[in-house]
Formats: sequence, structure tokens, C-alpha cells
Amino acid sequence: MQTNKLKLIVLFIFIVSGCVTGQNHPSSKTEAPEETGREQNIVPEAEERFEDTGNSYYYYMMAVLKQRSGDRERTLDYLRKAISNDARSSYLKMELLKMYLFDRDIDQALNVLNDILDHDPENKDALLILGKLKYEQEDLNAVVSAYERLIALDPEQKRVYLMLGEVYMNQGNLERAEELYKELVHRYPEFYGGYFYMGKIHLAEENYEKAEAAFLKTIELQPDLEEPRYELLNIYEKRNQKEKAFSIYEDMLEQNPDNPRLLLGMGLYYKDVHPERSAAVFKELGERTQHEPEILKLLIQEYFKDENYADAIVALSGMLAAAPDNSEMHYFLGVAYGEIKDGESAMAHFEKVEPTSKYYGNAVVHQVYWLQEWNKMEEAARFLEGALENRPENTAFIGYLAAVYEDMEAYDKAKQILAKGLELEPDNVSLNFRLGVVYDKMGEKDACMETMRRVIDLDPKHSSALNYLGYTYAEMGENLDEAERLIKSALEYRPDDGYIMDSLGWVHYQRGEYDQAVKILKQAADLVPDDPIILEHVGDAFVKTNNDEKALEYYRRSLSNKKDGKEVLIQKIKELEERFPGK
Repeated sequence: MQTNKLKLIVLFIFIVSGCVTGQNHPSSKTEAPEETGREQNIVPEAEERFEDTGNSYYYYMMAVLKQRSGDRERTLDYLRKAISNDARSSYLKMELLKMYLFDRDIDQALNVLNDILDHDPENKDALLILGKLKYEQEDLNAVVSAYERLIALDPEQKRVYLMLGEVYMNQGNLERAEELYKELVHRYPEFYGGYFYMGKIHLAEENYEKAEAAFLKTIELQPDLEEPRYELLNIYEKRNQKEKAFSIYEDMLEQNPDNPRLLLGMGLYYKDVHPERSAAVFKELGERTQHEPEILKLLIQEYFKDENYADAIVALSGMLAAAPDNSEMHYFLGVAYGEIKDGESAMAHFEKVEPTSKYYGNAVVHQVYWLQEWNKMEEAARFLEGALENRPENTAFIGYLAAVYEDMEAYDKAKQILAKGLELEPDNVSLNFRLGVVYDKMGEKDACMETMRRVIDLDPKHSSALNYLGYTYAEMGENLDEAERLIKSALEYRPDDGYIMDSLGWVHYQRGEYDQAVKILKQAADLVPDDPIILEHVGDAFVKTNNDEKALEYYRRSLSNKKDGKEVLIQKIKELEERFPGK
């Protein structure tokens, strides 16, 4: 009895001294308390004497002290020991759970939660946390299970109705979501959240009248909220109710007159009814953009994401009135015009992007695209040469210029340009690949294959080079095993690429494996149904399997898509037609 009494006294002194030290030391929550002689004597002695105790409370108090000293590893260790001595204690497990959540050790946190719920299936805190973690992991079925159990245990869990309803909406179960929100409105008629999400349900169901009523009730209960007002604007836009939209915009701008999102919307609404006010709004935004670049970012996000290029053009044109030399606005205005296929307007704005702008390179690419679309290849080449004078070390411009010369079949010039680029960047993968293609078009097969091998050395995952080299071997009927290996490697990175699939089929064709060739080449034709070479390959394989009728079908499809070099294909068709008169 004396020994036990002594143990209790020492433990009491240890706990009190630790707690007092923790409370008085200013950095006790983040750093170890400053060691005193007294602490150095008592702590090791207490740990040494009671390390083997079966008292879970002792281990818990040790965990508390270690947590105060900032020793997280020992805190966890003592908590685990406390739990091992009291395996049914939900309180201790929740303390351990907090540690794992703080460390973002989600796997361990989930293990603890499952353990808690095994022993205490009605633990509401554990169910709430489990639902949140499963939501982070996008395991929506597990979220539903946890939260449905929770509201069955405690129907007053106001926030859980919102979260669970949102999950059901994400799963497309609007009926159950609506039931939850109706229950929420019934239990908490003064809580705005239920009405807001009821409005979202009605909006998803395209019941605009009910949605409008729900959002208006939300605003009545929570007048400062912007989100229901944006939902109302969405409704009024869909229903072309401009006056109501004006009212919402004016209401929101009264609360937040500098909000650029609102000003953009207001400017667009004014454009037909009050063009002068619309111009004034956009001019103000244009002036602000000079020192508030986030305004332009907002415009791009709002209108380009939804492909609303017409409104983007109106807004950007109005903003340019205040900033006529703004390269960024000219660039995005050019992009918007390009998206609606107005190439001339697009070019006019791309030309105003200054060489000092971060968008200059992109603007050059867009201009080259339009010149190529208009078949002005020589002008495109001159333009790129001028761009290279501004940016002589821009290897992207060099690559585009080489591609233009390649399209013009000026292969020597393309090769010279690429050689200059590779002097600047010998390991540039794109330039090396382009050079390999040019060698191939010049008929220099050895140089082509050597260059493609270099591309693969630089980038072993370069699917185009892998396929190019493999197909070149297949066309030559050489190194077919190596060709198959290369092409299959390319397919690992682009498994649904019909051109690579065609290369693999052609390897089997060259090996005389015609049934396998037909199977794979048909897959390629399904992926790229209008490519004349792939279609001709399928026809060739069908001929080898004595299915001349099918071969004729694919040859004719190939001919209808072929632009030049038709003579050989016409001869193949003629030979088959002689075998199948009237087909």
C-alpha cells in the first residue's frame, strides 16, 4: 500500500509541475518548455518508473504533456498506449484522430474513424468527420452513407442537410436532394441556406418561377449575399427579362460599386438600351485595367470559358477606347475574332501586339495561321522572317518558318532554317523531329532515321518519333521486330491514335500476317475514317485475305478522299472491278 501511495504522490507532483510549466511558458504550444533542473529530474524519473503501467489515464496525461512540449512523435506514442489500455474509449481515439487530421495523415485518420464507429456506431462527431474526409476523396457513396446515418441520429444537423443535398445533386439525384432541402426549410424557416439550394434544384429542373422565388427569399433572409443575385441574373438572362436584370445589377452595384464582374455585366446589358452608358462603363474598366490586370483576367475567365466571344468582343472593344495601345487587350480581341472566324479583324488586332508583350509570340503564331489559311505561304514566310528579326533566338519561330517552307516544298530552305535553330539549341526535340520529317520528304531515308533515333534518345516518350521510325522500317520491309517494338511503345502513350494503329497493322502486313493486319488496320480506319492511306492499307490487306469485294469498298473510300497521286489506286480498283463486274 505504501508503494502505491508513493506512486500516486509522485504522479500527482509530475502532472501538476508539467501543467504549471505548460501554462506559464509563453511558447508552450509550439516549443519545448525551457528545461529546469526540477523538470530534468522529475520527467525522466516519472517516465522510467511508470513506463509499464496499465493506467490509460497516465498515458493520456503524458500525451498531453508531450503535446505541450511540441513532441508530436511521443504524443502519438502515448495516445496509442492509452488506447491500448482502454480500447473502447472514443474520447482517446478522437484525440488521436485530431493528431492525424492535423498531420493530414488521412489513411490513419480513416482507420481511427472506422475503429471508433465499430465500437460506437452512433458517434456523431466521427460520422461528421468521416463524411468530410470521404468528400475530399470524392467517394460520394461513402459520404451519403455517413451523412444519412448522421441525420437519422440527429435531425437537427443543419449543415449536414446542405452538404448531403449537394452530394445528391452531384450524383444527379435531385429528388432526394429536394427532400432534404424541404426538410431543412421546414425545420429552420429563417435559415437562408435551405431556400438557396431549393432554388438551385428548381434551376436544374428549369422551373424558373420557383427558382426565382427561392432566391428572392434567400436575399430577404440574408440581404448581403451576392450569390443568389447572380443566380437571379442567370434566370433573367435565360428568360430575356432585361428590366429585372437591370434592377439586380443596380442593386448589387449600389452595395459594391467597384466590382468589375458586375460592371462587365452591366456594360453588356446597357449596350442595346443605353449605348452611351455602356461605353462609359467599358471605358472605366479599360482605364482601371492599366493598374488592375485582374480585370482582364476576369473577362477572359467569364466569356472565353463559356465561348461567349461576341460579348467578349463588345467588352474588349469598349475597354480599348481607354487603352488603345494595350497589347494584351489587342491579343485577346484577336483571339475572340478568330474564334468567330473573322480572320481580317483578328489579324488587325494581332498586328498591334508589341514585340515587348508576353503575348507577342502567340500573336505571331495566330498571324501565321491565318496567312496559311488564306494560302499566302510566301507572305507567311516573310512575316516570320521579320518576327525573327525581333526575336532572333526564338526557336518556336524558327520551327514555324521551317514548317511554312516545308508546306511550300522548299525543303532545302526548311533544312537550312532548322540547322540554324539547332545551332542555338542542339537538343531541341521539336526542331530535331521537324528536321527528320524534312529529310524524309527529301528522300534522305538514312538521315531521317538517324535524326528520329536522336529524337528518341532526347525524349524516349516521343510517340511521333517512335511511330515515324517504326513506320519507316515497316514501309521499307526491314527490321520489322524493331518496328513493332517502336510502334507499340508509341501506342502506350497514344493508345487511340489511328495513325499509329495503321503503322502496327502495316508491320503485320509486311510480315505476311494478313488476318491480323486486317483486324488492326480496320481499327485504324474506325479511328480515322477519312484518311486515304489508311483506307488503302485496309484494301490491300483484304486483297491478301482474298476478300476482294471488301477491298474494293475500301479502295473506293480511299479514292474519294485522295487529292493527288491517284494513279496506282485507280489501277487497283480497275483490276478488282474486272473481277467483279457491276460491283
